[in-house]
Amino acid sequence: MMRRGVTAAPCESCVRDGSSPERRPPTVAARLAASSTRRQNPAVTLPRPVSGAAHLARFFLAEPPRDGRARLEPDEEHHARAVLRLEPGERFFGLDGQGGAWLCALRSSKKGALEVEVVAEQGRDPRSGGPGSPWPHLELACSLPRGQRCEELGARAVPLGLSRLTPLLCTHSPPHARGFAHPRFERLARAACKQCERTWLPELAPAASPAEWLAQREPAALLLLSPQAGRALAPRAAELRRAGQTRLALIVGPEAGFDAAEEAALLAAGADAVALAPSILRIEHAAEAALAVTLHAWWSA
Repeated sequence: MMRRGVTAAPCESCVRDGSSPERRPPTVAARLAASSTRRQNPAVTLPRPVSGAAHLARFFLAEPPRDGRARLEPDEEHHARAVLRLEPGERFFGLDGQGGAWLCALRSSKKGALEVEVVAEQGRDPRSGGPGSPWPHLELACSLPRGQRCEELGARAVPLGLSRLTPLLCTHSPPHARGFAHPRFERLARAACKQCERTWLPELAPAASPAEWLAQREPAALLLLSPQAGRALAPRAAELRRAGQTRLALIVGPEAGFDAAEEAALLAAGADAVALAPSILRIEHAAEAALAVTLHAWWSA
């Protein structure tokens, strides 16, 4: 994607509604995008691209930098060395997954750990839903689909604003739901974060039954997706934004639905039943559409 001058990160600008910069100051992600802009504006001094890419690569750090040095996570180091084949002097952004970002340069790529020098700290984005953040905190409490469908959900949910995922183990959940592979999902979430230029990794919570999730969840507005609901999701999400609510939990059941006791417990806990469509959607379609609709409504309110 072509960038002109200093712009916000694509994952944020795609849902902006034209509000003034005073209301939403540039985030670290926006400043990273500005630092890695193509040579469209002669007034901008740009570092050398990595492997011919249009922008600098992003890697997650094993720990916060110390004394001007940083270390990549093992998988990230392998990617930098074997896939991108970074050479000494090339620059990239180091992320800690908690909103922090640093402009880094490779000092040495000899055998052993890569030697990484910190060139400049880029700042720190606030946590989603917190003061100063342009993102709401969106939790997805969801009965997960099988195999590749689950992996694709993870890759697509992150750019749509996912802050926390809790796999739900429901009465009608299929047997595979108990075998959720956290490591695989985490790798996909990291790749998605780098692609969409977010600086916070989503939190992956342990699988829980709806009753367990209700007992341990953090305070948030509960939105229960149901095709039988008499109210649409988008206007309810916009109302919550206008009311100052910055934490929302989207609840998606299995394709066979919640049983009567589970649904009653969710409604008794204060969940609003809302609809995306009058039809039955596949789990991943419902989850992704709910995130997109909620994020757009929240930004447009």
